[in-house]
Order: sequence, then structure tokens, then C-alpha cells
Amino acid sequence: MIKKTLFVIFLCMFFISFISSVDIELTKSSYYPEETLQAEISGSFISSIKIENIAIYGEGKSHEEPSIEGIVKLGTKYLYYSSLPLTPGNYYLKINDVSYYSNNLQTDLELNKSFTIKSTNSSYLSFTPGFFYGSNDMTLYLKAYNKEQSVSVEFSPTNFKQTFNLGYGEEKTIFIPITSLTESVDSEVKVDSYSIPVSLIINSAQNNNSNNDNESDEEDLELSDIIELNKDSITATLMENTDYFYTIELINTESKEINLDIDSNSNYVTVKPSELEDFDDKAEINITINSKKSFNSTITLSYGDSNIIIPIEIKITKEQASVNFTNNLPLNQVKTCVELGGRYCDSSKNEICTRSLAASNSVSSNLICCSVPCTIKKTSSSSWIWGLLLLVLLGVGAWFLYNKSKEDNSESFKKETISKRIEQFRSRINPNLEGKEVNKNLSKD
Repeated sequence: MIKKTLFVIFLCMFFISFISSVDIELTKSSYYPEETLQAEISGSFISSIKIENIAIYGEGKSHEEPSIEGIVKLGTKYLYYSSLPLTPGNYYLKINDVSYYSNNLQTDLELNKSFTIKSTNSSYLSFTPGFFYGSNDMTLYLKAYNKEQSVSVEFSPTNFKQTFNLGYGEEKTIFIPITSLTESVDSEVKVDSYSIPVSLIINSAQNNNSNNDNESDEEDLELSDIIELNKDSITATLMENTDYFYTIELINTESKEINLDIDSNSNYVTVKPSELEDFDDKAEINITINSKKSFNSTITLSYGDSNIIIPIEIKITKEQASVNFTNNLPLNQVKTCVELGGRYCDSSKNEICTRSLAASNSVSSNLICCSVPCTIKKTSSSSWIWGLLLLVLLGVGAWFLYNKSKEDNSESFKKETISKRIEQFRSRINPNLEGKEVNKNLSKD
């Protein structure tokens, strides 16, 4: 009996230790330059993993931020993807400033997973995003490397299949509709040898609550059965370092008091309030997005063990003409630049804004509503450059003439010296002197 009890205790400790462990699983151990890294992170995390907690390190230092990355939480695991550096070498994915359980103990030690980037002459692809989550049609961005290649994209739940050729360096956008789906799906998109995880949430038009017996336990209701949203995702193309505002309206269809926790897994997304207490009617979530790079993220509404996840897909542009942003704030909440506490910076006057606001009354493309004082872009006339260039040319010309003159004088001196020496030599070998001839007699007289 004692042995059996000890055995059970041992098993319990083993499984607790196993559950408390953290695992980072990469789709590959070796990648190609600029290929897409995909990771599945699982374990007993106390605090949420945000994009800012993850970095790619190479040669002992942090690599520059990826051009695009994303993270989503599915149950107890996280899916993460990132574009990779161009330079081959040894790298590792590092997670820091996150609390979790390890061997039954709470810790915040950094986690890492090593991988390599190798150059190749073979053809390969990069893709964005590295996963699909939500209820919208899926948009996939592909890029080919090294050689032209035939690419096949398949999504079996909707019988979607598309095959095409993609030239070296060519990019292509694929739209995968999901309107034919009637229920939520966990699947994958196959792109040649790559697999992109898919978790789609499809809410049926009828909840069937009206015909259900009141005997069912209300605590068994999913949060999606209680809450209705006027917006179930956020997709936009935004200017970098600019505040953009959204409002999501919540309706409690059960008129039942619930407490909601609201959380974002990205520091680029600010959500207020962070919780709703005794929520039984209508409420609003105010969202501010400001980022310097493209990213995929989520906002999670939690109620007990049930949650609603609102996907966010943001692309960053430096061109105002490329902005695709719909501010869904009610008209009485749309604010002007002054109401937002900002001021206009005029780019036509070389004024720069380091943190801008998406105001409602930007009457000119040159005017940017700024939340901080404008700075003046330092400009300089090009005349001094031409003046300096002229001085350099004059100096080069003078130097050339001086050297030429020295060469000419040197040649003249050499010729004169040689002529004198030749004349001296001739005098020695031909000593006939001009003048009067003298004849003398050898006699004594």
C-alpha cells in the first residue's frame, strides 16, 4: 500500500513537472535568408507573452527588429512568426521578461531556442502571415527567392487550390475565401512544403438559445454566446509612429452581470479599459494603435475559462497615400487635432513631427497633427557645395600647372647641363685653339 502511494505521488510529481516545463518548437532547425520562422511556444506561463518579449539574436547581440512578425495565443500555447535576417550564421530565438513555472517553481529566466541561417542556390519562399486566426477571409503574401518556381497553395476545408509560377524576387497576394464554412475550423494552409496553421472562428447565425430549455446551466455558456461585438477584427495600413483610434462596442445579450478582463499582447496596442466589472448592458473598448513596423496581434476578452479573441493585422507605410484606415468612432467622438491636444506641423515648411495623431480634420496632405512640438528639418543650401567643388578644382589645376612648370624647368636645366658637358668633352678631344700662330727657332740665337 505504501509503495502504491509513493508510486502515485511520484507520478503526480512527474506530471506536474512535465506540465510546468516550457517548450519552444520551431518548424525547422535551419532556415534560408529572409525565410519565415514559425514557432510554437507552450508551457505554464504566469504572464502573457507579447511581441516585445521575443527577439532574434545572432553573434551574441540582438538582431534588428523584423520587418514583420506576429503572435497569437491559442489555449495554453502561443504561435509566433517572424521574417528572418539576410545574413547567414548561428542565431537563437530569445524570450525574456516573462514569468512561468519550471519544475514547480516560478521563474522569469530567459528562454531561448537556437537555429541557423544558411545560404543556398535552391529556390524557396517566404510568406506572411505565419498563421491565420479569426473569422475573416485569409490573405497570404508570398515571395520567391533564387529561381522561378511553380507554387501550389491549398486549403482543404474549402477545397481551395491555386497553382502558379513565381519568378525570382516576385511577390504575389493570394485571397482564400472562407464564406462557405459553417463552423469553426482548426486546419492548415499548405504552400508547397510549408504549412501555415489556421484557427478560424465561425459564429453561426443562430445561437439556438431561444429554443433551449432553461434547465441548461448558464455557467456553461461560452463568452461568444453572451457578448456581441460590432467589430471582430482590425485590419489596416497605417503611417508609422502615428496614433490611430478605434472603438469596439460590446453588447451583453444575456443582460447578466459579468466581469471581463481585456488584454492586448502587443505594446503597440493600448486598450482602455483593461477590465469591465458588473457589465450587463453596453460598453465600449477604446483602442489606440501606434507602431513603427508591421505586426499581427490580438486583443483578448476573458470571462472565466472562456474568451473572445480579436485579431489585429497592421501594415506600416511611410506614404500617406497608402494609408488604409477606417476610424469607426461615432461622429460625436471623432475629434479634431485641437481637441486631441495636438498641433499641426507643415511638411512644406520643413516641419517634422516625431509622434503624430490621426485627427479628423487634416485639411492638407502637408499638415500633420502632432502630439509633440514640431521640429525644423535642418536644410542647407547646395551653393557651398559647388563653391567647395570649385575650390577643389582650382587647387587641382594649380597643382597640375605647378608640377608641369617644375617638369618643364627640370627638362630645360637637364638639357643645358648636358649641352655644357658635351661642349667640354669636345674641347678636350680637339684642342685646336683659334688665334695667332707662333713659330720659334730652337737655336740659341
